[in-house]
Formats: sequence, C-alpha cells, structure tokens
Amino acid sequence: MNLGGYLARYPNVRLAGPADNEKILAFYRKLSMQGGAFNILFVKDPDYFRFLRYESAVTAVGVVEDDDGNMEGMFTFSVRPCYIEGRRASVVHIADLRFLRSRERKSKFEWKSVARDLCADSHTIDEFAGARHLLGSFVMANERARKAIASQKAPFDISPIANYKMVSLLARKPFPWGGRSRGKNGAGVSVGRDSAADREALRAFLDAQNRRRALGYVYDGAGDDELARRLSAWDGFSMESFFIARDSGGSIVGCFAPWDLSPGRRIVLDRFPAALAVAAAAVRPLAKKIPRPGEPLRILYVTTQEIALDLSPELRAGVFRALLDALYESKLPDGFQMVALCDYASDSFLGQVTPRHFTMTTDTMLYQLCLPGAGGVIREQDQACHVGHEMCLT
Repeated sequence: MNLGGYLARYPNVRLAGPADNEKILAFYRKLSMQGGAFNILFVKDPDYFRFLRYESAVTAVGVVEDDDGNMEGMFTFSVRPCYIEGRRASVVHIADLRFLRSRERKSKFEWKSVARDLCADSHTIDEFAGARHLLGSFVMANERARKAIASQKAPFDISPIANYKMVSLLARKPFPWGGRSRGKNGAGVSVGRDSAADREALRAFLDAQNRRRALGYVYDGAGDDELARRLSAWDGFSMESFFIARDSGGSIVGCFAPWDLSPGRRIVLDRFPAALAVAAAAVRPLAKKIPRPGEPLRILYVTTQEIALDLSPELRAGVFRALLDALYESKLPDGFQMVALCDYASDSFLGQVTPRHFTMTTDTMLYQLCLPGAGGVIREQDQACHVGHEMCLT
C-alpha cells in the first residue's frame, strides 16, 4: 500500500506537497522548541522541502487539518538504505512532529494511534521499502516532547539507540588556556583537504566503517551511494569539503566534512546562555560569537565523521584532534559563530574539545519507536559502536 492510501485511513490527515509550502512554513514558525536555558526556533524559509532533500532521496510530509482546512499538526518521514548486521535494509526517520496543544485542536487525528500502527505496518508501506525500524529524536530539555514520547499512556515503547550531545564550539581558548602546541600530532597522521581524485578511496572507507554499525549509511552501489547523494543534494558540498587523515602508509584513518546547511535550515535563539555572555565580556575571541536575540546562528556543522574503528581509543582520539586542529588552522570556522559537533555518550571525544574550546552542549536522544515486547529492537547498550546517524539531519 502506498503511504497516501495508508494515511487516508485516519481522519483529518493527508500528504502535503510543494503547493502547501507557505501553509507549512506559517505553521512551522508558530512553534519554538525548549532548549534548556533558551528556546530554539528552527527556520526553513523560503522552501520547507529543501531540507527534506538534504535528509534523504525519499521523503514525505503529513499535515493535520481541521474540517475547515486550518493546519493543526505535521510530521515528516525520511527513508534511507542502511546496514543492519552487515546486510542492506531500510530505515525510516520521523521528524518535525509538531501539533497544537490538544485544547487548541478541533481535528480528530490522534498521532499516538498512528505511531502504534506504523510500528506494526511500516514494512507494508511501499515508500518505506520494507523498513522495520522507525527512528525519532528529541532534545532532552524539551520537556513537552519528552513527556509526549515517553508517556506511560503511549501505546508504544521507545528504545534509546544513541544518547548524544550537540557540542557547539564557540572559540578556541587563548594560549596557554588551550594548551595547543605546533608540530607533529600525537596520532602520527597527516591531514589534507580531499579532492575528486580521492573519491573512490573515501567512499570505500566510509562504507567499510558503516557496514559495522547498526543502521549504518550505505556508500556502495549506483543507487544507494550516500556520498554521491550528498554531493548532489547538499548545497555547497563537494569533495573539497572533506578533511582526510591518513596514516604513514597513506591509508585513510579518519575524515569529516564541515558544511553550512543554512540554505535549508537555520537556528534562532531567543537569548544566549548567561554564563557564556559573561565570559564573552572578558575574552575577546568569544565576544564576536555572541548573537543578538532573534538573529540566525551561523553554524558550521561537522558531517560525515568517521574515525577508523580498528584503532585504539587513544589513537582514535588523536586522529580526531588532528582533524579538528586542521579545521581551525584552515580558518574556515572564522566565518561562523560556532562549529557544531556530534559527541556520542558511547564514543566521546569531549576530552579533546572542552580543554581547548569554549563550548555549550545540548543533550539529545535518538530512539527507536517499537511495539511493546517487539523483537529486533536496537538497544544502545548492545552496540559495539554507535549507530549510523548524522546529527545535522535530525
């Protein structure tokens, strides 16, 4: 059954398309998100669907309307190929789950019932390509979202599959606070900017890493190559975006690619954390990083990060530090207010970051939506390495 036909079983919901762009944006702008010491507003003007194209080649938007056509809720699906136990499968990420409060709604749509049904039926929906794993995420400080998802009254379970932090690097600490030193890095690797000639070696490295992850991205095959998709769909993204770490024999042992996704999504804060504002008054490099309330943040996201899984923890940390040093030495972060990293609780590099940078962190959880007692559930504690995930796309 196609997705439109599946959703038609429920009242007041339909699939949306580009013709609904302005209506979706108007609704989307109404709802900010709690972020702890501040509120976050995501801005996707002028084209809501642009960010969806960043997420995946297969996406869909559902909108909930009352009987008069007034929008009361929305949600999106993005579908991608993945690896599960080294075999190709499909996974669905549910995002932008936003509704007016129940007392403000007139529609009869009940999203929890639909979510329960999707847990059982996802593999039967044509666009989902047999997917049996539904993922979602929320900022831990977003109390409303956390309570809605984790409510004991919900007819489904959530299984944490990655607890992670968005780590925002605002500025390097002045020497000697940062303890930086020049010369050969501790991991003994060389870091360079990649070129089109190295594309096949990079693709092979990324695919080998992700085959070992639950829900790892697929970088192999003419139709499933995630590297090719990103190079095509991400505005301003190219092979030259990559920083590549190689060992003494020339083998790739780590990489990441900084990317500015502001053409598709921007973040606005209503205020900056007070402690950092005080620090900025005393530290010149930090002062220019403090935005005015209501201004979009200029964020450089670190994407497509992989550090060779076969290296020891100490060497992996050293490779990451070498990549991060090369990024700052390139001066690329100078045009942004912050560099955003994803740091996983099960694979943390914070020890390479916090002593040398002014930072702020946002705790987030990636979870699997599943029926109570279901089999095949992915659990964070059972994984040898963190699952396949891209922070800037969730």
